[in-house]
Amino acid sequence: MEIYTCFITTTVIIPDVNGCVLHDEIWVRPDLSKDLEFVNSILELCREIESEDAKLVMATRKGREALLAMGLDDSGPYQQTMELRNQHFHQWLLNRG
Repeated sequence: MEIYTCFITTTVIIPDVNGCVLHDEIWVRPDLSKDLEFVNSILELCREIESEDAKLVMATRKGREALLAMGLDDSGPYQQTMELRNQHFHQWLLNRG
């Protein structure tokens, strides 16, 4: 989710066996929703972000396929090279209470 002063956008990545589906939702402040030039610029920005997300998902998928071909598996709740900090942060949150 990305929150700006005039709009909010969320992108949900739904994995599939052969790829993924990206679902975007955009909320524009009511007083700006009638400005078509503004709305179109937001849509263009969201398409650019969606394209970047799709490239990342496909690169991750290809990397995991290459690992599986070598008999290795790097799947799980955390992708080691990119999300290792998340594991420590989530553990810290759990230990706080």
